[in-house]
Amino acid sequence: MNKKIIITATFRDFNGNSNDKIQRLFLKSIKNQTNQNYLLAVTLFGEKNVTNVLTEEKIPFITFQGDAGEHRYSLTQVLLNGIKAAKENKDSIILWTTCDVIFDPDFFEKIVAKTKSRTCGTSYPHLTYPSVDDYKGKRNGHLLWYGIDSIFYSSDVFTEPAAEEALKKYPSEGWGHGDFFFTAFGLAFYENVINIRNYSKIQKIENDRNTAGETGTYFDADTKNTLVFRQFVKDYHIGNESGISINSTIFFLSYKFDSIKEIWINISVYILVLTYPIKRSIGISIHMMKLALKKLIKYDKKRNGEKI
Repeated sequence: MNKKIIITATFRDFNGNSNDKIQRLFLKSIKNQTNQNYLLAVTLFGEKNVTNVLTEEKIPFITFQGDAGEHRYSLTQVLLNGIKAAKENKDSIILWTTCDVIFDPDFFEKIVAKTKSRTCGTSYPHLTYPSVDDYKGKRNGHLLWYGIDSIFYSSDVFTEPAAEEALKKYPSEGWGHGDFFFTAFGLAFYENVINIRNYSKIQKIENDRNTAGETGTYFDADTKNTLVFRQFVKDYHIGNESGISINSTIFFLSYKFDSIKEIWINISVYILVLTYPIKRSIGISIHMMKLALKKLIKYDKKRNGEKI
């Protein structure tokens, strides 16, 4: 049976800049799939020209209006809207993804073939390029081990309310740790968690964050998302002994490399796993101290009758 793939995502503006070009390559990779049984479920957070471009590209899509409050977007809302679309397509596959990736032409075909009941997975690690020109010239590419940009889920799990309720209870709002949480979510609710990199791959192009205005406070949400992620893995008893709670994406670590040159990655990954919790804990502590100091200064000014 050819299961429909519900691609759930949110975009940046389509305005002709470098990020626009990356997103169009993403759309091209979807249009080039050998399996064309898909629907793009897009959550809009005020981005410009998204529906116009999707219509021009003749890609089947539906849209949902999102509200991320103080943040630019909410990955939780993106996935929940994908689940809504999946419920209208029985026995489908939900593919959460960012829009800066390029799928191999047989990617959809392979995830349909590999996705059985209660299955989630990805193709990891991604081969990442610093720019569109580097991607087209196949130069300066490196393997991305510290994050995941696409995860697929069989929709059967969402016939039960517990999984959807967990997504709502542990929201990922704004930038940071969304992929960590979505991986841990798979470990909590799915029986089969797979990596299909040996069958089909994902390539990624790094966005220009300055062009998109993603600087400063844009990244502040990571601290809160980290705490939510840690609470989730604690509540669902994930990785207490294996170290998955440090970085759940490490669960998908593959030891089958395309070349001998990639073997050194093993050492780098272990260094990342060992040092990450220390660095992150220090970062969270400093952030909390800053917030406490701001509140103290605000309270002191208010007490002294100063204008805040």
